[in-house]
Amino acid sequence: MLDDQHRQEMGRRAMELQNLEMAKRKADLIDDANYNAAKVRSEGNIVCLCYEVALCCWKTRPGPLTSRGASVLQRLERERNQWEEEQDRLLLNSARSALLLERLQEKQNKQLRKHMDSVNAQLAQIQLQESVAGRIDDSFFAQFHTCTR
Repeated sequence: MLDDQHRQEMGRRAMELQNLEMAKRKADLIDDANYNAAKVRSEGNIVCLCYEVALCCWKTRPGPLTSRGASVLQRLERERNQWEEEQDRLLLNSARSALLLERLQEKQNKQLRKHMDSVNAQLAQIQLQESVAGRIDDSFFAQFHTCTR
């Protein structure tokens, strides 16, 4: 009986530790994704700022600098588009990682529940057998009433 309680307590504790570890992994993934997104955003702000400055300069400068300004503007537009695409990829990858981690946790929880159900069924069967074996029926008392008076 104490072994069963100890085993159940150990099973619960193992499940708690696993859930804590999975939550920590998920939090770490989210933190990494947020850090990467912030880093990309800060670099993107610089690109956007450069783009806006170049756009202002290009619009205000007349004459022969226009073609050179246009090429700078086109380069900055490409860089901004690349930055936006990279940011989208980072967000998509972090969301995908979080989803995969959640699925893994659900799968492990399902396996643990299945195992715990199996162990509980075995324990119930053992308890049932012990209660049947320990039960006293009428045949036990009949052996004492063999004498007639």
